Parts: sequence; structure tokens; C-alpha cells
Amino acid sequence: MADQDVDHGSAIPTSQPTSTPSPPAGQLNSKHAAPLRLRLRAALDFVEAGKDKAAVSKLEDFVKQVETYVRTGRLPTESGDELIASANAIVTAITG
Repeated sequence: MADQDVDHGSAIPTSQPTSTPSPPAGQLNSKHAAPLRLRLRAALDFVEAGKDKAAVSKLEDFVKQVETYVRTGRLPTESGDELIASANAIVTAITG
């Protein structure tokens, strides 16, 4: 309790814990965006290493995660559709 103000008469913290503010509509918070960034980074790493099949697999994982976020309301449908279309365009570019 060193970081909180304390009413020494009752030993109960008088300040409320702070919470992370919600992101603006259509944006993911860092907790939900991180797995998407990791999948994209992994896909890029695989492309750079010449492992196209593994890159496509990571992009498919990315699409599934975006679909989950849309389905659960964490991401608006329009934003999800844009991300999915971009990922699919990259898959097409990789696979020819």
C-alpha cells in the first residue's frame, strides 16, 4: 500500500486503483493488439527466411484472431474486414 494514500485511522486505502482507459471505438487495447502484432511479425520473419508456407499459416492465424475479436465485439466489423482483406492480399502475394 506504499503507492496509495492511507487513512491511518482505518488503514483502508483512500485512493482508488487506476484502470487502463478504454481505447477509442474501432481500436484494440494493447492487450488485444499484441497477439495480432506478434502473428504479423512472425509472418514477416518467415517470409524473410523464405518459409512461405509458415508465413501463410501465421497470416491464417491472424485472420482467425481478428474474426474472434469481431465476433466477441472487441473490434468493429468494418475494421475486422479491412484487416482480413489486407491479410488475404498478402497471402495471395506470397502464394501467387
